[in-house]
Amino acid sequence: MATESHLPLISIGGVTIGLPILLVGVGIHGMEILQSIGGAIALLSIGLLALHLSRLEAQAE
Repeated sequence: MATESHLPLISIGGVTIGLPILLVGVGIHGMEILQSIGGAIALLSIGLLALHLSRLEAQAE
């Protein structure tokens, strides 16, 4: 599993990859699979970033 320091980079990379896939799926009519894949990648990446930020906040207290 990724270490704590790599989570923000993985999250940024996932959003950078996931959103264009999602937008291509939206732009090409009938490509629901691309929309699903891009959306899932972006959401998981944002979730990882939120998890990392909550851990940082908990450590600061």
